[in-house]
Amino acid sequence: MTAAAPNFACRSAALASARLLGLLLALLLSQTACTTIVTPPDPATLGDPVSVYLVDYHRHSSLMLPAGDEAEGVLREYAYGEWAWFAQNRTGVLRAAGALLLPSQGALGRADHPMPVSAAHLRDLNGFEAVYELRVERGRAHELLERLDLRFESRLDTMIWNPRAGLQLVMDDDRYSLVNHCNHATVAWLRDLGVRAWPVSAVARFRIRTPAAPTSRNHGR
Repeated sequence: MTAAAPNFACRSAALASARLLGLLLALLLSQTACTTIVTPPDPATLGDPVSVYLVDYHRHSSLMLPAGDEAEGVLREYAYGEWAWFAQNRTGVLRAAGALLLPSQGALGRADHPMPVSAAHLRDLNGFEAVYELRVERGRAHELLERLDLRFESRLDTMIWNPRAGLQLVMDDDRYSLVNHCNHATVAWLRDLGVRAWPVSAVARFRIRTPAAPTSRNHGR
């Protein structure tokens, strides 16, 4: 009778793992089915507008912000990912499962690009899946860039260059997980710019919605 105990324990552990995996897959599928609806601010509310660019790499996403003086014509791209996958190119199935199941080391990536003629030009030049130009308040874009620059430069001791990703990458203080991946970071940055974005999908899938004009309670008075 006692010999059956280890088998029962193994079966219980296997069932628990299966339930966890099933829950994880259900969550992943529910996120995959979603499209993130992105609504930029109404242009009439912007005192000093500037263009930022939301980049869709098909599964991954990033954000490009104007850097330096306009005469310099530089866009700075920031992207978040999992260190082993994003920085070290360890992209096997087991690595992907591990990154989803357990929080792991996050990575913050950065690259500078010349200012594009248009979003389509930026997409074609770099082979991106899609690029969306969004108009936001310049002050908010500048503040976000300063915060991301500080976050990146505080970990320069960990920086590596990944030519495959085309990014300089540092270890980030935020842990990467199923509930904190690249698209979560991108959506959080968009919200910092005054852009409404919801929900967060497991893969980069965006739809840009024309902002509705603000409604005044005093309308008609």
